[in-house]
Amino acid sequence: MACIVLVRISVLLGLCLEVLSFGNGIRRDIPGLMFWPRPNVHNIRDSTLEITVDDPSTYRDHVWRLESYLKAEYVTRRLDDTNNVYDCSPFSLRPETMPQEAVCRFDIASLGPCNAQENYGYSSGEPCVILRLGRLLGWKPRNYSRIKITCSGREPIDRSNMGKVYYYPSQVVDSKYFPFLNQANYMLPSVAVKFKGLTRGTLVKLACSATDSSGEVGNITFEILMR
Repeated sequence: MACIVLVRISVLLGLCLEVLSFGNGIRRDIPGLMFWPRPNVHNIRDSTLEITVDDPSTYRDHVWRLESYLKAEYVTRRLDDTNNVYDCSPFSLRPETMPQEAVCRFDIASLGPCNAQENYGYSSGEPCVILRLGRLLGWKPRNYSRIKITCSGREPIDRSNMGKVYYYPSQVVDSKYFPFLNQANYMLPSVAVKFKGLTRGTLVKLACSATDSSGEVGNITFEILMR
């Protein structure tokens, strides 16, 4: 019971951050972009992930926050018994035959090596972060285009130190998950971003963005310091 309570508290804090992210001059007509693990849920301005690969105590909280988010969002939450969750895996666009109240299921197995069994890459020096768009009622990609997620270093030196970036399940998010109309059991898709070859002992400043055919619909900045 205590574990369930902790998971719910973590997700509630995440949802509060999702609401607060629109309160600092950010446009309200686009969903914005969020990331996990937030290093300090009590300080939304704290965005630096510090990791010592040989010291599990330095990344234990990061792993726990990732696991808590994914479990609560996709695994342990109780679905309303409305039979409105569809397997949309064969499609990139929302099928016209789907009822308006229907939602597409998101499978966290598609996040590949960014999983709890592998400590989300933190124990091997290849850390993952999870990105997803914010919930914005009625929003959908322009012309039902796909949404592209891109992460890069903020400065030339960061791009040199960031190594290679891998996206799971893909660098693009299909429009089949949109729009959000406050449907029961709605699932927003997540994208796992794995960084391989980060320069150790150097603060790497990173920026991720989400774009559709109309331009940018969200961005986030954070830093990784791996020793």
